[in-house]
Amino acid sequence: MPEPKPITARGVAAEVLTETRSDKQFAGDALDQYPKLVNRQKATDIVFGVLKNHLVLDLVIEKVSGSRIKNIPGKILNIIRVGVYELIFCPQAKEYVIINEAVEYAKRVTNAKGGGFVNAILRRTQRHIINRQKPAEQFSLRNLIPQTLNMVCEFDMEILPDLAKSSCEYLACAFSLPDWLVKSWIDEYGVNQAREICFASNRRPSVYLRPNTLKTTAVELAEKLKAAEVECEIEPGSQMIKLTSPKAVTSLPGFDEGLFVVQDLASSQVARVLKPQPDWKILDLCAAPGTK
Repeated sequence: MPEPKPITARGVAAEVLTETRSDKQFAGDALDQYPKLVNRQKATDIVFGVLKNHLVLDLVIEKVSGSRIKNIPGKILNIIRVGVYELIFCPQAKEYVIINEAVEYAKRVTNAKGGGFVNAILRRTQRHIINRQKPAEQFSLRNLIPQTLNMVCEFDMEILPDLAKSSCEYLACAFSLPDWLVKSWIDEYGVNQAREICFASNRRPSVYLRPNTLKTTAVELAEKLKAAEVECEIEPGSQMIKLTSPKAVTSLPGFDEGLFVVQDLASSQVARVLKPQPDWKILDLCAAPGTK
């Protein structure tokens, strides 16, 4: 009998994480296997959130469970990772919903014993969290897991390495980054600036739309998006539109009509800086030698 497909965003996220790690697939390709998922954006956010924070999540799981990661079956481990990620990094998500969905999905794809194990680890994690989100008065404490530049998740136990003993190990674990990369930033910029770089490298990238000015304007496109209940704002000093609520780009109004393209804010500045003129020619660096 074939294994039932996950029907919730959390279940899909756990499944994708298992497929990505075992089959070496790209997470995006694995997510494409679930085209009918209603809340695809949530599943995507969870998958990439777990991947970006995998080191600190595994550290929490080992501290809380007293068990090595390698001793936990992969399917169960990824269900736990999804739950621990949301408990730490998604303070707006209700704890009982996170835990209940994880337990029910674990029972569904394994057995009652697997569900009980997932429940035990997530409940222990929940009990060890003093505050799921609070302003950061001090970042170096070992029981504070950084969420943003100004906010942390507070535990009642030490999770992270000692900053005083090894700033490199502390930052590498806190932000799930390679030791060699963090060390190069510390050597070049110092600990404080290296910490800010770590935050920047782990932040969720914003989605920007560049209006097709042959068909519309930034103001018109923004109004069209807002009329469809898509939260957005025009970036000051440019004609780029920033989406402030997660939406699938292909479902946005104007996509099928070619009213916009998705483009990074920095790359959109190139044309404005160069100020191209009508008589300028475009050099194709990929063209074969001797051709124009």
